[in-house]
Amino acid sequence: MARVVLDFPADRLCFSHEISVRISDINYFDHMGHDALVTMVHEARAQFFTKNGYHESDTEGCSCIVCDLAVVYRSEAHYPQTLIIEIAHGDIENFGCELYYRVLQKDSKKVVALAKTGHVFFKGRQPTLQKIPEAFKKMIQSY
Repeated sequence: MARVVLDFPADRLCFSHEISVRISDINYFDHMGHDALVTMVHEARAQFFTKNGYHESDTEGCSCIVCDLAVVYRSEAHYPQTLIIEIAHGDIENFGCELYYRVLQKDSKKVVALAKTGHVFFKGRQPTLQKIPEAFKKMIQSY
């Protein structure tokens, strides 16, 4: 079976966020479920936006929309471990950008998962594709 391959661009690290595995994040096999991981990645991204004065629904007047997601699992996470979610930027183009995530167990630094999201920008809440806002682009490139 072919596997998705993701390389975390550590030299483009933008942000780091700690989050605890909650009991509600645990699945039938007593480890964190995939739905919880995606939610935690979203939370880390929202915190990154907030730290830089943005919101996904208002990034210089545009909405930042997730257009794709890839996840590669490397190990399990369990309740009540603390995880560190690191965010790095990938390609930045005219109409969007990539963000990469490395999810680590805080104590052991063992990689739990790698993820990548692709983003495009719409004008407000209208489904009209817009160029990536210049101020946001400069902010991302500053890391």
